[in-house]
Amino acid sequence: MEAECKFCSKIFKKKKNLYEHLRKTHKINPNISGKVECPLNCGNKFRLHVELRNHLEVSHKHPIQQEIHEFADFESFQLWKTKYEETTGYGYTRRISEKALANGDIKSHFICHRSGIHKSGSTGQRKLKKIGSNKIGTTCPSTLEVTRISSGKVKVVFYKTHIGHKADPEHAVVHKQKGFKRLESIRFGVCAILPTIGKGELIGIDTPVPYISIHQKPLICYAIEAILKLPFIQKVVVLAPSGSLHKMLNVLRENCSLQGQKVMVAEGAETIHESIKSALKILQTCCETQPEVVIVHDGTRPFLPSDEIMFNLIMASKEHGASGFTCPLNAVMVSADESAFLDICFDRNEYVACETPQAFQLEVLSKAYESISTNDLEHGTECLKIVRDYAGIKPKLLPSTSHLWKVTHRKDIFSTAALVKENQSVAIITVSTLEFLPSLKKTLLKSFKSVHVAGIFTPGLFDLYQNFVFIYEHNNPYDIIENMNICNGKKLKFLCTVVHIFTKDFDDTINFVEFQKHASTTGRKLTKSNIVSYIFAWSQTDSTEKVDHSSETVRSLLFDSNVNLSGTIFFS
Repeated sequence: MEAECKFCSKIFKKKKNLYEHLRKTHKINPNISGKVECPLNCGNKFRLHVELRNHLEVSHKHPIQQEIHEFADFESFQLWKTKYEETTGYGYTRRISEKALANGDIKSHFICHRSGIHKSGSTGQRKLKKIGSNKIGTTCPSTLEVTRISSGKVKVVFYKTHIGHKADPEHAVVHKQKGFKRLESIRFGVCAILPTIGKGELIGIDTPVPYISIHQKPLICYAIEAILKLPFIQKVVVLAPSGSLHKMLNVLRENCSLQGQKVMVAEGAETIHESIKSALKILQTCCETQPEVVIVHDGTRPFLPSDEIMFNLIMASKEHGASGFTCPLNAVMVSADESAFLDICFDRNEYVACETPQAFQLEVLSKAYESISTNDLEHGTECLKIVRDYAGIKPKLLPSTSHLWKVTHRKDIFSTAALVKENQSVAIITVSTLEFLPSLKKTLLKSFKSVHVAGIFTPGLFDLYQNFVFIYEHNNPYDIIENMNICNGKKLKFLCTVVHIFTKDFDDTINFVEFQKHASTTGRKLTKSNIVSYIFAWSQTDSTEKVDHSSETVRSLLFDSNVNLSGTIFFS
């Protein structure tokens, strides 16, 4: 039976010849139809955007413009992308999550946000918004193919040609402004003050709270790095506990990822309000352009709420003069009489806990501290109350998440350590697809934010992952010891936990006692570089139950990150 090519009308006696012609001449795979639909309404669908672009150029004679861009880092690429979207009205969204390639590079794809079909998630009672759906019903060929090279640089292959729609700022992604995009839209100056006066009495230690180590990193570093991630921050004033200025400087220099000259360190006073008052003078002196808003955040609170909630905080302070977060009380508040008997029991449904960060107009906060009484300066505790009493401003209170606690008690240290781990990712380094790999990934996802499989380890992976699993399939376990020093002797700014999985039985010629000594010695040395390293002997003949147990053991080792066990060998 003859078959005709619908693109060039050529006749073929057999369908297989037609299919070969379509693949070679028109760059179409007729056997596999995907969801990438031609925007010129010819009815063809493809699996990949590259097939669509080939089809448009060959069959429709529609040229696709291509550009190559290189950036020093991923942040530079994001800034370029945002600016391009704002100036052109074209927007791009990430199609899939980042993927680690065999050579260690990280690749991701951004597609035109107008591609696809509108799928309503409503029950049908809500009408479509007046401007209509932003989807064109087919696929626009414009994409960004982004590769994060192991050196830290970013290479972008940019297919610029849009088909099926025109530039439309009303539909552009940047106008939705959620999360980080909303934070980037803040164009006025914002600075931050981080007082740190906790002395650790309630925890039962002599170390000031800001210097308490969470996964080998001082608590204050988590707070600073969280603030520095806000794109609009101009300056951060860190107030060291009284008498420990030099210690704070050394701690930050050794353990924090600081951004140029953004962070200033000064010695704090004995009370929080005296410290904040001195920090305001520093900002007024050192900032070339005075900020409009100042964030006050306790240096012993390691976390910030979501980008969306932070945006609301900043904008509320801009509108009302001051704003702060609240969380539900988790205990009943009471007061005692002079004889230590119950006096008043407060209804916790009528009260909330006041948390930081808080935000203030600089003018309002400065006015309050210029007028504050000596008693409140020395004994007051709540900044929002100071502003209300001395600047005549009624602060706006906003609800927030429950993880904004202050590290006050010993239990808070363990909770903080667990939350830090839950927000980290794991990279599995292997070139093979092993039977136990799905079970291992599933188990790791119970405790970690994400798990990815990469073929080759490169130092660039440190930018994405804090936990690694190396899988070895050769017979010489001493190769593991040689590969344990993944940072080449350099001290990392964060604690990196590594499990080296050996999948072969130990050879009879191996002196296990000697091997164990080498592993232990190497593991202890690596802790000085902030690497905790374990060796796990995993038998591939294990039953399903043992595989699950081994996966759980690896998860526990990564999650607990016990420095004292670095270099220890475990068996399945």
